[in-house]
Amino acid sequence: MGNLGKNKTHSALTAVAAAPGVPMHSDFRAYYEKRHEGDFTAQSLGDAPGFTLLLCRRIGWVLDELALSPSSVLEVGCGKDKWLPFWLDRFRGCRVSGCDISENAIAFAQQRCAEADLRVGGSRVPFDNDSFDFVACIEVIEHVPEPDRLLAEIHRVLRPNGHLLITAPCANALSLDWFCAMLKPGGRIRTPYGIRWYMEDPSHLNRMTSEELRQRAVKAGFEFQSFNFWRHFFAKIDTSIGPLVRQSGRRFPRIRRRLRWVGRVLDLFSNLEWSLCKRSPNG
Repeated sequence: MGNLGKNKTHSALTAVAAAPGVPMHSDFRAYYEKRHEGDFTAQSLGDAPGFTLLLCRRIGWVLDELALSPSSVLEVGCGKDKWLPFWLDRFRGCRVSGCDISENAIAFAQQRCAEADLRVGGSRVPFDNDSFDFVACIEVIEHVPEPDRLLAEIHRVLRPNGHLLITAPCANALSLDWFCAMLKPGGRIRTPYGIRWYMEDPSHLNRMTSEELRQRAVKAGFEFQSFNFWRHFFAKIDTSIGPLVRQSGRRFPRIRRRLRWVGRVLDLFSNLEWSLCKRSPNG
């Protein structure tokens, strides 16, 4: 995650590849309509895998540091509303909106989150200039064929001194994912839009380094504040093994207490690692 700000006086951004089957630019809307036809990404945060739950916690800590009290929030790429209830709960009383390229996703999200203003949008964010105090873009920018255009659009809809929160996979060298990609033949996959790594969702088009993201954001008009890097050694173990430990505890009541302690230890080391290494650029 990383922190930037929009300036005219303007705003802040906080930031915590093509494989077979991934469409070219002109087919993106159809691709995501198909992807959102079923139950894909329809789970709530409470039912989400370990990665999302841990990311949710990290985002909460970053927001605590920023001490924001926005009156209006927009989630760009909201999908089927996994995060919308989080913003409604986090910023109670504020106006929450969302947009996504998929009509199927927006229709589904509107049923589950009727109080939010949800709209379909593609290359243009479908809201007026200076409409929001806070914009979130959670694990979305790596799916976008034109990230510079997206950042410019977000800058447009943000009010002066507004904030943007972005989370995305990081391509910085010497991380665990980087070593895995370097050691595997063909581990770095070139797409029409950049580079992705073999272990990623095949719809990822470009995994950027933190410096690449910073440069793109500054070009769009944002001020850089900070990055937070969170998936180091213990965090990766926690997101990979933690859900299995917790599910096993529910399935095997006799060992539930012991497994609960294993989960707590994983959380403890993962949280300690965040405190000590969140500024380390190899996340």
